[in-house]
Amino acid sequence: MCCGAWLLLLVACNERNPNTLTHQYDQVVGRQLPPGAQLLGPGRVPGALPPLDVGLDDHEREAGEAIIDTLAADKRVDLVATWRHGSYEIHAARGAVRFRRYLLADGSLAFQVDTLRGQNPVINQSPIALPTLADMLHAGSNPNRFWDRSKPACDYHGAQDPRLRFLSPEAVTYPYPYSRLAAVFDAVDAPDLAVSYAPFYGVLDESGGYGELDVADSRGFLAMYGPGVRPGVYAGAARLQDVAPTVARLLSVPPRPDGRLLRGQDGRVLEEMLNGRAARRVLIINLAGMPLVVFDELRTRYADRYRLINQLVTQGAIASGGLIAPFPSADWPAACTLITGADPGRHGVLDAAFFHHERQQSVTITDQWRDADRLLSPPHRVETIFEALRRGRPGQSTPPLTAALGLLASRGADYATVFGYDATGAGADPRKTGLDPIGDIDQYCCEPALRPVFDVEDNLMQHAVAALIPASGAAPELVMWSLPTFLAAARRYGPYSSCAMRAAWHQLEAVQRVLESLVVVEHTDLTVIFLSDHGLRGVDQTRGGVVIDYLHDLGYAVRRPALHLLYLPTMHVETSSAWDAAPGAAVTISLACTDDDTALPIAGAEVSLLAPGGGGLRAVTDPEGHAALHFAPQESRVVLEVRHPDYNPRQITLGLTPR
Repeated sequence: MCCGAWLLLLVACNERNPNTLTHQYDQVVGRQLPPGAQLLGPGRVPGALPPLDVGLDDHEREAGEAIIDTLAADKRVDLVATWRHGSYEIHAARGAVRFRRYLLADGSLAFQVDTLRGQNPVINQSPIALPTLADMLHAGSNPNRFWDRSKPACDYHGAQDPRLRFLSPEAVTYPYPYSRLAAVFDAVDAPDLAVSYAPFYGVLDESGGYGELDVADSRGFLAMYGPGVRPGVYAGAARLQDVAPTVARLLSVPPRPDGRLLRGQDGRVLEEMLNGRAARRVLIINLAGMPLVVFDELRTRYADRYRLINQLVTQGAIASGGLIAPFPSADWPAACTLITGADPGRHGVLDAAFFHHERQQSVTITDQWRDADRLLSPPHRVETIFEALRRGRPGQSTPPLTAALGLLASRGADYATVFGYDATGAGADPRKTGLDPIGDIDQYCCEPALRPVFDVEDNLMQHAVAALIPASGAAPELVMWSLPTFLAAARRYGPYSSCAMRAAWHQLEAVQRVLESLVVVEHTDLTVIFLSDHGLRGVDQTRGGVVIDYLHDLGYAVRRPALHLLYLPTMHVETSSAWDAAPGAAVTISLACTDDDTALPIAGAEVSLLAPGGGGLRAVTDPEGHAALHFAPQESRVVLEVRHPDYNPRQITLGLTPR
């Protein structure tokens, strides 16, 4: 099988008349708000806890504004968002916008928008832009003629290869930008700044990147087949937080007193894609990180390999505009949104790294399975689909069996496994299913270093069969199965490389083996949902680098590790704001310097008199955070600067009250 370039225009796989999904864009209202509209600031969504610290307060203003200006001027950064003075703000080199969020009387959200400067950075919001792989590549460019020769497995033909065309902010759109950015600031651990990088940007030597607000990073796919599903092509895009409520409806989970199907859900039931009938069992298959354009290209170009999936998709329902992830559009927040139907600001797992205010420490959860479950908001605030199923079967002698296979978050599942580790002792031995391993991994895996990921995927396939076709006992009501090889290969080699394509073949071989074992087309009690939790795009390594290191080199303090969510260590400085003195008479200014988050004293901060004519007048805070300056002011105001290597600098202007 040839593994060369695979660039074809997408051919429609069916001719069904399209229906339309209800939500297309964030709802924007004018100056005249609808009756009953309520201003909804950070943490004010129903059932959420207010953030401990959110956006930029007065103590963070100077450093925050300087960092925003620095980031917006950096070509590697697409935009920077924050909250201050009662509004959300988005800043980019091309312009800035301020908006407010409102809760309308019908329970929906709406946004009121004011442009601050230049062009609204997220004015283009279509979730269906760049609908095919050919469109995606045609919109890109390779200005530095980048060609990664360090990965011999890749079969790029040089810098002119169309697969090495990288997107720019001018070429992309931003699906649901207001609601996705505002949701980040709802979190108890909300950041000071949220950063979305340019769609060509990446770190280290990876050739594929994701996590940003743009359509390429945000858009996966969604297709459903089986009982309860209304077949058809549905124009527009669904959202990842819609999946859990839709599954809850399919499995007849009773509504809660507030009308929601899951505690804390932000998504909605995709009623358009359902026919009102219940399903007995649901299988969710997540091809992690696979963009909609890649999914469509693969199943069109390699129709023989994707024969069963094409059969199910053409006989089922598909969202033609795909499935939009929350922001950041990355693994950990997406996994928690998938199982809860909640935005990251509500479920609390904001990214692979963020600052935990209560612990006063940075949290890094990459590759540490179960950390996401521990950081997920507690059940009295956010409910997983596994917990909702158990709640929805009161008095049942045996709880509904649920399985989470390969998911990064699985709280409440009766059986869970990922990366070779089992969360419980339940479930059959996956090696006794009678299903042979896929074998000949070299056909699918470009380099030995990635072979362990393929072995994990093979093992998960065995787990899937063991769960869906148990040797004894009842089959589970819900199985969620996530496959990792495409994501791993696409990050390493690029999403449009032959190595990523071969990894996708491995996934499809595993999926089709399981589905054929179930004889799924003839089954009457199994509903299958295909999806991917976010998108992915190519990285131009000549325009990469760690932007946070650049900020530190400029003297700004940002808590590490940091990528999309920035937390600014800030000093709280109290001084005498005015004092009585005759002009030229000696005065003493006393300062108390504390950590803005913990209120603990900061020792070793240097206090300098900048103006007027301060010269070398300095003082250093003692262990209690106190310092004093003695001098004779010559004007009616003075400017002080306070610096400490672990914090952003502060400048304070004080006025003189003459006698």
